[in-house]
Amino acid sequence: MPQIRFEIQRGTPVAAGGSQVTPVTKTLCIPLPGIAGGLIWNRPFAVEVRTAEGEEWSLPVPDVTRQAQIALLVMGLIGVLLIGLVSRKR
Repeated sequence: MPQIRFEIQRGTPVAAGGSQVTPVTKTLCIPLPGIAGGLIWNRPFAVEVRTAEGEEWSLPVPDVTRQAQIALLVMGLIGVLLIGLVSRKR
């Protein structure tokens, strides 16, 4: 039976201005029977920064595409409700 998995993956660290920067993604893996690889969805999650002095912190990355998709979905639902209200009054 296929298992749905959430994973956090770290990319290749990059040296930038005396610091080391590592991109981090959240991955959703849904294996599909008969299809090699299945469905894999990556989305940005954070950027980890490590300075030469040894300080470390993580900067969250907002997923603007996801926010736009949710906004479009909400606007579509509101549009359907408004059309339903207008058609009832006639």
